[in-house]
Amino acid sequence: MKKSILLLICSFFALQTQAQTASDAFRYSETIAGGTARSLGAGGAFGSLGADFSSASINPAGLGLYTKSEMTITPSLSFSSTDADFLGTTTTDKRSAFSLNNIGFVFANNNKRDLKSTFAIGFNRLANYNNRFIADGYNTNGSITNYYAGIAGTTPEADLATERPFDAALAYFTYLIDPVYNANGSLTGYEGHTPNNVQQTTSAYVKGGKEEYLMALGLDYKDKLYFGATLGLPYTHYKSEVEYTETDKNNVHGDYESYREINTLRTQGLGINGKFGMIYRPIEQLRIGIAAHTPTRNTLEDLYDVSMVSNFTGGQQYTQDSPDDNAGFKYIISSPWRVTTGISGIVKNLGFLSFDYEWVDYSQAEINLDGYTQLTSDINRDIRNNYQAASNFKVGAEFARDIFRVRAGYNYYGSPYKNQDNLNRQTISAGLGIRENKISADVAFVRGINKNDYRFYTEAPTANLNTTNNNLLFTFGLRF
Repeated sequence: MKKSILLLICSFFALQTQAQTASDAFRYSETIAGGTARSLGAGGAFGSLGADFSSASINPAGLGLYTKSEMTITPSLSFSSTDADFLGTTTTDKRSAFSLNNIGFVFANNNKRDLKSTFAIGFNRLANYNNRFIADGYNTNGSITNYYAGIAGTTPEADLATERPFDAALAYFTYLIDPVYNANGSLTGYEGHTPNNVQQTTSAYVKGGKEEYLMALGLDYKDKLYFGATLGLPYTHYKSEVEYTETDKNNVHGDYESYREINTLRTQGLGINGKFGMIYRPIEQLRIGIAAHTPTRNTLEDLYDVSMVSNFTGGQQYTQDSPDDNAGFKYIISSPWRVTTGISGIVKNLGFLSFDYEWVDYSQAEINLDGYTQLTSDINRDIRNNYQAASNFKVGAEFARDIFRVRAGYNYYGSPYKNQDNLNRQTISAGLGIRENKISADVAFVRGINKNDYRFYTEAPTANLNTTNNNLLFTFGLRF
């Protein structure tokens, strides 16, 4: 069974490197600006600003700019909408979710010495996987049954259950593929039950996220030079349920009526990383920052289930499920290094303007399948051949008047794929805040636009996905 799960995992990563499910291809290496509503309202451009708990996940040197201790909590609501263009038909689906984006405690040392320290503990949410879409269209040129017949190859019928337990075997036992023998009685392969002219529908429901639990230290030397370090423990939890159906909508296939497949993938695991940064303040109004994030070593476990149901005229129905004795498959993904630089201008009692640049080379991500040296090498080579370095830009601004704050921001995340510059992401944000001596309250709205390509199986037509994510965040802060 371990071998069967391994085949599944390898197939999964092979699809990723071809960018056939672009939103998944760098899922566990990508991070987004996360943390408080104050930070996100200003585009997360806090690489040099500091004095916000989000700094612990961006540039921990910013913690050194705290002058008071603080506690923050940030609940959020997300609303996503995806338009799927598939075979000339566009289908829209929506979903919403509630989550905690941040809980943080900062303990500042208020002594008057040249070197002051600040300690922080808590978490920031760095990825939101929640999404849902439906792709629906009429395919005159193909069927998934032909795909399953192809991957069955010339595997003997008696060996399908052990060699292809998650795909071709299920198709065989639900009579979606049939063996073909020559005149000598030798198996030459399989044929699909429906060669073309079927209504194809994919419905995908995804939920989960990545929260980075952290401890961080910031140092302030003479209010000029700031240093910081963070130990991060990101927890990844992901679940996708994809339902795929084919229907003989126009009754062109004799006794065949319909087929349904449900794939469920559950992934969870813990990682570890480090972040180091520095901020220099040559004058009161100017801050310059730089930070480096080490690779995150994610130890993950996948659990995968497949169920197939076929229907034929006369009420005949066949159901087959994947083996239920699998204990999952564990593997390691190491994300690439990240480097962030930032510059900000601050006018006291008036506001700030900040700009960040982030560089990350996704081709340096690595996977490790313990005990499978050659396969690990092959997958990592594919990653290097298909991924590239990406440049991410963030700009944010805040206008202050008395206790009131107004913020705005913009992010651009470059495409991680070679020769596919259209697979980039952009977000815009706006925020409001009230800051008094002891308490603060902030609200932010973040709107992200993302374009992906999706295929349920290798030979399927491409569904073009256009996803809009809207996030509403509220941060409540108490200083002491």
